[in-house]
Amino acid sequence: MVQPTRAAAISERRSTDETGQLARCGPEEVGVDAAALLSGIDTLAGRFDLHSIMVAKAGRVICEKWWWPAGPARPHGLHSATKSFVATAVGLAVAEGVLRLDTRIVDVLNHHLPAQVSERLARVTVADLLTMRGGNAAGISGATTRKSVDSLIRAFLAEPVVHEPGTVFTYSSASSHLLSAVVQQASGDKVSAYLRPRLFEPVGLGLPAWDEDREGICTGGNGLRTTTESLLRFGLLHLADGVWNGQRVLPEGWVAQASHPHVRDAHAGVWDGERLVKPTSGEDTERSGYGYQFWVDPDGSYSAQGVFGQICLVDPASDCVVVTTAGIDSRKNGFNDAIRHDVLSVLREPGRGRPRVDQETWQLEAARPPADRPGRHSEQQGIVDGRFVAEPNDQGVHAVTVTTSAEGVVVAVDHERGEQAIYSPWSGWAESRTSMYGEDLHHSYQFTDEPVVAHARWAGPTEIELSWWFPETAFRDTVRLAFHGNRLAVDRSTNANSGSLSLPTLVAHHGDRLTSDLHT
Repeated sequence: MVQPTRAAAISERRSTDETGQLARCGPEEVGVDAAALLSGIDTLAGRFDLHSIMVAKAGRVICEKWWWPAGPARPHGLHSATKSFVATAVGLAVAEGVLRLDTRIVDVLNHHLPAQVSERLARVTVADLLTMRGGNAAGISGATTRKSVDSLIRAFLAEPVVHEPGTVFTYSSASSHLLSAVVQQASGDKVSAYLRPRLFEPVGLGLPAWDEDREGICTGGNGLRTTTESLLRFGLLHLADGVWNGQRVLPEGWVAQASHPHVRDAHAGVWDGERLVKPTSGEDTERSGYGYQFWVDPDGSYSAQGVFGQICLVDPASDCVVVTTAGIDSRKNGFNDAIRHDVLSVLREPGRGRPRVDQETWQLEAARPPADRPGRHSEQQGIVDGRFVAEPNDQGVHAVTVTTSAEGVVVAVDHERGEQAIYSPWSGWAESRTSMYGEDLHHSYQFTDEPVVAHARWAGPTEIELSWWFPETAFRDTVRLAFHGNRLAVDRSTNANSGSLSLPTLVAHHGDRLTSDLHT
């Protein structure tokens, strides 16, 4: 009798039970040292700002943890891990005959072409974009394009093609966005709508939110939000060669193509404030191979990766998938290596028969909100209730109104885009929604009706410190309000960004002195 191959056996697994839930078991049930795995995750979380982690082995979830305010039902921005979903849309479109890998992009996006189409631009194909070898000299980041008011497609196609297409790797969100536009133009559906019946529904990913550009095209390089479990399901689908519950979802052979190192030495580039440029030979950089919008390592593992720590790592050798969401500053290197050292190494080693670990207790502490810091309402320093007119600034702020009470503080900002406000209690945390400005701190993302959890404390006799955490994103802001007479100084910083971690001090003035209300 011919024995089925290991890959075939994996693809024949039933991924969920009758209710659609992923199967779960303890690490020790699939030969993993549970204590070592949890210890490795604790080490990882001690070094990096993790928001969530899920680990699956042999088709079952063996470990999962969320750090408040993240949670199983809360989506999280994936940033550039979005690119791997766009590649999946391309693979489906190719299988359906809508596209070919050798389709020239100028033949699909002919309504966006520059007046003069260079010979190199005319030769750029879908395959070139999938492997980030479209011929551009520098990469374009969403941090730049989100500020644009023009057609992104037209702007991308106007970029000089300085290298022969298919020869030089240049990591760029522009390549991925062009792929999204190509799928939309060729299929007649936005990528989000195209993937809904072909990927999202069959695999149980729900209906993820997906940003669009000003022309109604799903942003191909970033902008997808989904839950940690949905990202894990995406990884499990690829681990099973595109088969889910015995049904083929992705075209046969596509996963092998997508995870093949078409580029052997790839690097995301170094952010210079405008572009992603090639690193110099002396820079400490992380390199790997690159497939079809997946990063590929020499050991055969591959991953969807987003800035600030959004990872979906598929490791066929150990039959595992590791998924994280996080808020790690882009200048803090080593996260990928740390996942391999602290987590993947444990998954690849046979367990040593240790007793079952109580994961529920281990998870519980992380699920609780942080305790109030000293300086809550029982130590309130006074009352502030006034409107402060801002000095000229580059933040678009006209005025700031601060209103304190026994329960908390409301900060309302009169901004060029309208009034924006957040309430922060002295005791505990309050969740609300806001369109508060701050895109220069948030990788150029402009929030609209964004969830926020907030807390306030008196940091001194005349200073209030606010914590504004945006739980569906990587970003956690600290705002300090310092009062002196009729003067207010506002300092705002964040935990992770591609640019500066702080805004210039905003100075504003009140018509009357407030020090009579404060203990100065």
